[in-house]
Amino acid sequence: MAESASRKALLLSILDQAFSGRSWNGVTLRGSLRGLTPALALWRPSPGRPRIWDYLLHCAYWKHTVRRRISGGSIEDFPRSPANFPAVPARPTAAALRADIRLLEAEQRALRTTVERMPAGHLAKRAGR
Repeated sequence: MAESASRKALLLSILDQAFSGRSWNGVTLRGSLRGLTPALALWRPSPGRPRIWDYLLHCAYWKHTVRRRISGGSIEDFPRSPANFPAVPARPTAAALRADIRLLEAEQRALRTTVERMPAGHLAKRAGR
């Protein structure tokens, strides 16, 4: 049981470090969005390539999906569509960008809370298919 608890603590630490904590590898996901403007978030490196805004929503969607798979729930209640790479708002304003960053932060908190509340032994189980 102690090993399971330490694995869970390690997983929580990794989730924190990768998103907004002190990271060993440089800028975290949340840190990379600091000061982001709609113009920069909409820039494409080349035609057809994803934009920063696309990746922001992609990360939020997958945090949601992982959380729901861990908890056995449905992934259907994600507030944006289509799945995987949700569409950027039709009016990509600064307020819309802030709202999508808040969505990403909310999905991170929900994922972390789900892992935190999960029984330590649950980490040994396979999630999903």
